[in-house]
Amino acid sequence: MGTTKEHLGLAMALKVPTFVIVNKTDICLPAMVERTLRVLDRLLKSPGCNKVPVVVRTEDDVIVAATNFTSNQ
Repeated sequence: MGTTKEHLGLAMALKVPTFVIVNKTDICLPAMVERTLRVLDRLLKSPGCNKVPVVVRTEDDVIVAATNFTSNQ
């Protein structure tokens, strides 16, 4: 997660649109995936980032997220 925090901090400083993608979850224990998602959620909601995490699981979720992403920038 150290590198993730550094990259996220850089993206926030440069004010670039940011997506966080969690992949290869099929090779992790479910507990590790849940822990990672909790840490990311906490990090994104922290005062330094002040973002609203959106979990995208379906194509419909993608459309909603993309619409909200462009309107909130």
